[in-house]
Amino acid sequence: PNPPPQGGRESAPAAPCWLVANKVAVPLLRSKDVLSDGAIVEMAIWRVPKPVPGCVHLYKYRLYYGSENIRVVGYDNERAKGDHRHLDDFLAAVRLRRDQP
Repeated sequence: PNPPPQGGRESAPAAPCWLVANKVAVPLLRSKDVLSDGAIVEMAIWRVPKPVPGCVHLYKYRLYYGSENIRVVGYDNERAKGDHRHLDDFLAAVRLRRDQP
């Protein structure tokens, strides 16, 4: 599908169910906004039957803010990592320092 026009909003109705770690996950929210400056705000939230490893709540989620090529900030709860935040500019700076002698 084509992206929405600048400043537009794309929302998908809740799909029937997803499998997360072989368990049925019920989608609660999925949306994608493209702001007038081209920035993207994307959210997806599912209710899961038991917590994702590393979490204590019954939600699997992904929150994103950035552009097509650069994530400015993101929040999610990957398996075993639990709830965590991505600050890509900071992580890139750490990688650069690590690569230097």
